[in-house]
Amino acid sequence: MGNTTLRYELELKDNKLIVHHSEITDTAIYDVCDVDGKILITGFLENQSSFTEIELNEIAKRNYQFFIVEEGNIFKTSFSYN
Repeated sequence: MGNTTLRYELELKDNKLIVHHSEITDTAIYDVCDVDGKILITGFLENQSSFTEIELNEIAKRNYQFFIVEEGNIFKTSFSYN
């Protein structure tokens, strides 16, 4: 059975979203979505590291939703990029 909890923290720094996360599987993905749920950025989380850096240069400065999908579990939080 998959992990039903995941510890992670978001940090904004120099036009990057840095995701500090606990141990994850090699299939864990992330999505950065607008407030309507449209996926703007997607990719795999770095499973060989305790963090993943996501470039935000291509999106406007406003509010977003951040999702992690790992082994059938979905983790969601909101963040403001301003």
